[in-house]
Amino acid sequence: LGPAAAEEAEGAAGAAGGEGVAVVKKKKPKPPPRPKTPPRPKTDAEKFAALMEAEEWEKAAHFAATSASQELRTRETVVAFQAAKATDGGKPPVLRYFGALLALKGGLTHDEGVALATPMVAQGQLPLLQRWIGEGRLRPSEQLADVLCDAERGGPAAALPMYREAGVDEKATLCLVETGDLEALREESRKEDPASKPDWLALLGRLCAARGARRARPLLDALYALPPPPTPPDDPTDALEVASYNIELAHAPPPMPPLEAIVGTLLDHGGLPLATELATNSLELGSGEISGGLQTRLLAAHLAEDRAAGEKLLDADTFPEADPQATAQTCEELGLYARAIRLHPSADEVGRLICESAVDVSTAVEAIGRMGPPQGLAAVGRLVDTDTPEAAAKAVAAAIALHGTLGHSELASLFRPKEAGDNRERALLDYLRARVAAAGDDAALTFEYLGACCAAGQVDELERVTRDRSIAYDAVQACTLLREAGGAAGKDPRPLINVCDRHNLFGELATALLARRQLRHLMLYVRSVNRAASAPVCAALLEAGCEAARVAEVVAPLHAPSAPAVLGSMLDAECQADVVASLLEPLDGTHLAQDDSLAASLIEAAAGRNKLPLLKPWLDARKAEGLPPGAPNSEAIEGAIKQIKKWW
Repeated sequence: LGPAAAEEAEGAAGAAGGEGVAVVKKKKPKPPPRPKTPPRPKTDAEKFAALMEAEEWEKAAHFAATSASQELRTRETVVAFQAAKATDGGKPPVLRYFGALLALKGGLTHDEGVALATPMVAQGQLPLLQRWIGEGRLRPSEQLADVLCDAERGGPAAALPMYREAGVDEKATLCLVETGDLEALREESRKEDPASKPDWLALLGRLCAARGARRARPLLDALYALPPPPTPPDDPTDALEVASYNIELAHAPPPMPPLEAIVGTLLDHGGLPLATELATNSLELGSGEISGGLQTRLLAAHLAEDRAAGEKLLDADTFPEADPQATAQTCEELGLYARAIRLHPSADEVGRLICESAVDVSTAVEAIGRMGPPQGLAAVGRLVDTDTPEAAAKAVAAAIALHGTLGHSELASLFRPKEAGDNRERALLDYLRARVAAAGDDAALTFEYLGACCAAGQVDELERVTRDRSIAYDAVQACTLLREAGGAAGKDPRPLINVCDRHNLFGELATALLARRQLRHLMLYVRSVNRAASAPVCAALLEAGCEAARVAEVVAPLHAPSAPAVLGSMLDAECQADVVASLLEPLDGTHLAQDDSLAASLIEAAAGRNKLPLLKPWLDARKAEGLPPGAPNSEAIEGAIKQIKKWW
């Protein structure tokens, strides 16, 4: 075996038997250590970022301002300091940075100067900025002049030399306009053409477009201070006076533009407060320089900008010559319908507006009340034709409030429904209900309302009105109406029962319910509501051909005071003996004890018709009960029994 095979066999034997010689492996030599790479030095940007992250504002500001590479003096650095907030409530980081910059001899860069000037102008520190500019710490530029120009006081004057130095003539001219330096503007105009004169109105428009109308106050003050133009000579043929006038005119500044043009220009550029001030001052003086059209524009602008303020101007009649129709149109567009309604001179337009859902009931009624009867009726008709619940409610309210002016019959005809269930039907019912409630003693009005309720099937309302004793109506008319009613009103007997019970029309009630086959309702009425009505009900039913047995069911149990009359009617109708017996059976001794003449009255009703034997079962039953001796009913019963035995 070779050396390798022997080592392998020996290792295997050792592993199997646990004995043998261990194999020693040689260790690999370690590689030499690599040389360490020196750390990369941090850039100025990284150092600055670390200071900002650690909120070391003072160190960060000094480092950014004084770094040797000057690579940190950029707009991004300014933005980073502006975004940083001092956590200890001390000086803002951006101010620390600008302080470090101002301490340098070289001054600020263009971007730094603009960034510093913007908040200082907002804080009103323009004089300090001007001092720094004079010391060379800030570099003049067009952008810096733009920032200075925003200052409320002295800004345009401070920006003017910078604009001129930068060669921006347009902005330099606007500075002169904003400061109101009319003489300087005249000089600039003469540079281009010695004979030319500045156009004040055009300059005002340019200023308003570029800087806003609110910056036009100094110019306007200067224009108001202009001297009046030279007076033309009295004698146009006097050459000396004419020449003198022409010389004065050539050297005089252009006159102030018409006030209407000035106000219009301000209004065109959003200068509503200043335009309003000039216009109202003129109107108070009565100069007549503000036309109705411009007053209309001013009022519309106020309404659009602030509705409450605009409405105050309307209430105060600040612009008396404003076009009411145009103002009404503006109010309508802004949703001020109540104002539009009061302003519109056209009744047709008012009628259109009150149909809008946003117009409330009181406004609609007030508007219709200001119209004459024909226009008012047309407006109510327009509301009805709109066919919405809201419009119908307005029409009803107007009709209730103004029926004396517009006419009841005319209004009622407007509400006549074209088909059942439409809004007109409900409106008519609401109108008539309110009228009846206010004038319950008007029988004709009540009858009209009952008719409308019948047509609409308003049974509960029919029942209420006919039951209410404070409401007057013609009983016969109402009864006829209810008897002939169809639909729901013809099926419910309550209204008819109310009318007939209140006015004692029992016969009409009986025949009507018989025709409707509603005798059960009649039975309940006689038994539970008015027992005294049994006699006329019985007579009317028998006369109408109703079977006697059915009539007996209706009037039973018999009402004792009405019993003689009921018995007479039944006997006249040739009623069967068993029916008479069953009808009289409930009238026992208790009833006789309560009414001493009851027996005599029944006997008289039967004897007078020669049908006394039909009472024999009832007479025998009463005798069997035991009659008190000497009582009137006892004597009448004994006498009747004897008479029956004698004659029959």
